[in-house]
Amino acid sequence: MYPGRYAAVAPDRPAVHEAATGRTLTYRELEGASVRFAHWLRAHDVGKGDHIAVVTVNDATAFELYWGAVRSGVYVTFVNTHLAPVEAAYLVDDCDAKVLVVSAPLADLAEAIVPLTPKVTHRVAFDENTVYLSPAPIYHAALLRYGVSTQALGGPGTLGLARICDENGNRLPTGEIGTVYFERDDFSFEYHTDPEKTASTRHPFESNWYTTGDIGSLDEDDYLFLTGRDKFTIISGGVNIYLQEIENVLALHPSIADVAVVGVPDADRGERVEAFVQLVPGAEESDETEGDIIGFCRQRLSHFKCPRHVRFVDELPRTPTGKMVEGRLGELIAQYADTGALS
Repeated sequence: MYPGRYAAVAPDRPAVHEAATGRTLTYRELEGASVRFAHWLRAHDVGKGDHIAVVTVNDATAFELYWGAVRSGVYVTFVNTHLAPVEAAYLVDDCDAKVLVVSAPLADLAEAIVPLTPKVTHRVAFDENTVYLSPAPIYHAALLRYGVSTQALGGPGTLGLARICDENGNRLPTGEIGTVYFERDDFSFEYHTDPEKTASTRHPFESNWYTTGDIGSLDEDDYLFLTGRDKFTIISGGVNIYLQEIENVLALHPSIADVAVVGVPDADRGERVEAFVQLVPGAEESDETEGDIIGFCRQRLSHFKCPRHVRFVDELPRTPTGKMVEGRLGELIAQYADTGALS
């Protein structure tokens, strides 16, 4: 469902509001701009099944480009602007982009990747007069997906009927935690040139059930509660442990400013639960504080889920948007891994 439906019945309804500038992009304006970009693509021999790449600052134009591409049957890849030129170029080249669209403030990055992106036949820049204020940069898949879903539905929408399943695809009872699948008959996608990764998103025997890798549960009223991601699940002593569930508890401890719960390679259990903790100012790094944190967790969760050790750090390695830097976190984990244990 395209924004054009709402441009016809409610043309002045806001599709995007730019808090930093006060500008509002209406559905009429979004529809018109996306149509113009679709015409540009067609005029430059970019059509169904082709790819474009977009490198943009937080600009509402991203949504105009997205809808222009979608209505043309063109795939669009948004590239993280914090990547090094060689990393950005890899994404542009790997998605087989024929067109590269770049916002003006990123001209230096665009120029740097020219020799590394030979498949690109058209390079386009757009002005940076507007800024889309959001909780995370536009290139983040989750934010973009939410934004275009809202525009498509005229308001917050649905991903489909939620189903909770175990690792074998069997449905779980109310309240039990498992992989979240969404049942939809009108939706399908594939990872570009990666059939194995595409297959990992499909339910084992329900062809119209898809997962984004989230872990969660349903309550008695079928409200969905997310507890983490499947890649943040560890197996300790043969038992699945969902790290986000533990982080959510520890984050409530009055002495903790920030926390990362991880699986550390363990010679006996495969992995064991540990927590890297940044304390609030004035809190003391001590055995007593460690015991208090572990006890706090055990009052609220089963003991096997709680950290066996708390490791105090000055600061956790996060990006400016709050995302954990996995490589640096992995270096911390390696310091405490059992010798010879498999991670």
